Amino acid sequence: MLSYTDVRFGEAAEDVNHVRALVAAVQALPAQVRQDYRLTDAVIQAPADAADLFDAAEEAQMGAKAAPRLATLALPELLRQLRAALRLMEILLKGQRTDTDPNFQWKELYEAFAQANKRQKVAASSRRAKSATRIVRTLPFTAAGTGQPQRLANTNYGPAYTLTVENRSAAPLLLWMAQKDEAATTPHSCPAGAITTVTRADIGPATARYLMAQFEGTASGAATVVVRRVV
Repeated sequence: MLSYTDVRFGEAAEDVNHVRALVAAVQALPAQVRQDYRLTDAVIQAPADAADLFDAAEEAQMGAKAAPRLATLALPELLRQLRAALRLMEILLKGQRTDTDPNFQWKELYEAFAQANKRQKVAASSRRAKSATRIVRTLPFTAAGTGQPQRLANTNYGPAYTLTVENRSAAPLLLWMAQKDEAATTPHSCPAGAITTVTRADIGPATARYLMAQFEGTASGAATVVVRRVV
């Protein structure tokens, strides 16, 4: 069975495909066989619906930048539903083992089920995420409409860093790394009212030293820049 670590860091697409393969195999059984062993449309459709719900939630997770935590928390619950549906199908199939109908090929059906729902033990070390991010600094930025750039940090972050900008202003936020003499480089524009993630390469050359910010024009507002490092 899948652990929380599998759900948090693993790939679930293969498990969803297994569910759909199982549903397809059961749907291919003769109608009389499905009727004799109470494989009703509702029983067959339950795991298929759970797989569809999981796919929809995964798409929502990728697109819901404003609420990533909610989307992430939904995935373990949906995988629990998938496991429950698979367990129900397994119980139903095991209950048919003693059937005496010579036309019912129980062994072949159960082998198809086992193959579609094949589980593989994974070492605990391999379940860990190959990479993760760690918050290094959280930098608030406010401007009162002076149109002057402000220095947020004196650190020349390397290529392993990303910066997530939450721009709460009605104007775009310009973010860049200035040279040691504070000469400006090409600013990266972070849209108004949005959360944007930029890489170190997006905001200036490797030799630039100071992290600078300014709202476009003379706009006022507030923003937060979160610096993360890939570990």
